Amino acid sequence: MEEKNDDLNELFSSINNIRNKYLSKCKLDTLYHYTNLEGFLGIVNNNSTEMWASNIEFLNDSREYIHGIELCKDIISNEISESTSEKNQEFLEYIYINLSNEKNEVYGISFCKDGDLLSQWRGYSRGDTGISIGFDVERLSKFRITESPNTILSPHKIIYDKNIQINIIKDILKNGSELLEKSNLNKNFLINTILLELHFFLPLFKNHSFSEENEWRIIFTIYNEKNEEKEGMVNYRVRDNVILPYIKLKYDPKYGSLEEGKTFFSEIIVGPTRDIKLTERSISHYLKEKKLDGIKIDSSEIPYR
Repeated sequence: MEEKNDDLNELFSSINNIRNKYLSKCKLDTLYHYTNLEGFLGIVNNNSTEMWASNIEFLNDSREYIHGIELCKDIISNEISESTSEKNQEFLEYIYINLSNEKNEVYGISFCKDGDLLSQWRGYSRGDTGISIGFDVERLSKFRITESPNTILSPHKIIYDKNIQINIIKDILKNGSELLEKSNLNKNFLINTILLELHFFLPLFKNHSFSEENEWRIIFTIYNEKNEEKEGMVNYRVRDNVILPYIKLKYDPKYGSLEEGKTFFSEIIVGPTRDIKLTERSISHYLKEKKLDGIKIDSSEIPYR
């Protein structure tokens, strides 16, 4: 039993080492979330203590998740062809087959380092007046999912460098292969743990051509074996031409209630629009009615066309 515990400790230690090596700790005070006026109203009307993470399969980021899956499959294929161990080949083949499990659902909220970026206005305002909301980074880590209260939902920096993406995948696979050969861990448990770790990183991979976005994401995945929880967790709304699944992230009350007149964001930037000053005044009026003060309202420096 003690030997098995040592193997478990080594497995989880290797996972922590990979995360510490490749995940960027956010040292920013503010991250910006791009939306439109309707999305902004939704956040404030929920007392700013609730955010919605959308299923990325139905967003413009869906192709990027496929990018990570395809890159991972290419690497695994090469590893299989180069491996001389039958046991290791079987391990890699199982990972390959189960990598694209359609029952896994990835939900995310995107943030940006820059609150006034043309590509973000185009991508997230959806033809309406765009708004970027400056959220307090420290407070973002105090949101939880009711059905999964122990899951820490910190924002993670998107990884654009393909070489780093490759190194992450190879390191995870290498740890799994080495432990498979030398440990007494249950084979299925080890394989599923490696799959979970790959699925933790893959939603953070994007093509390098998007690197100007400086994107950060809060990611939550409903895994296939937890689908019994999905019914009470997933909600639906209409956006553009799709019925969009989403989950609610709520502020954890154990951190205390917000003072009256305070919220989780401190800045609003109004995107390029025909009558930007009128939009600013309407936002200011709305915040006053909601008794929210001390929120800075700025205009985009990008000219309207």
